[in-house]
Amino acid sequence: MTHIAKPALTQFQEVELSIKVFKVGNSPEMALKYHEEQQNVYKRFDIPVMVEREPKWLANPDVYMIMAFRNHNFEQPVAGMRIDLHRPSKYLSLIDALEHVSPEKALMLRAVIMSKEVAEACGWWASPKGSKFGVANLLM
Repeated sequence: MTHIAKPALTQFQEVELSIKVFKVGNSPEMALKYHEEQQNVYKRFDIPVMVEREPKWLANPDVYMIMAFRNHNFEQPVAGMRIDLHRPSKYLSLIDALEHVSPEKALMLRAVIMSKEVAEACGWWASPKGSKFGVANLLM
């Protein structure tokens, strides 16, 4: 007799969330809130490389933020992500991170995308409450 294992489906708690999409330049206070919450999650996972005081993307008006909130008044963020649009004067977060590991590969990537329209989805995070609701999956 052959037994076929069926993968267990993860059940998430049902919850009502509010999603807010905005540009960094249009809502700098929300961008700072995003950054604070993201850093709190990274610290929980002991990721010091990702922790920086003022990341370059905070000064990039071509960065879009997507945040999920537990309430309708946008006060309790539970998850977020960014979409960075490449512009010749602004680099993608991926390139900034790659420069620390492999400067030659960062330079090569920069040359490849210089004349192209490219966007990067990055900076995903979910608080412990957000992960209970499956918000990271929703944002992806």
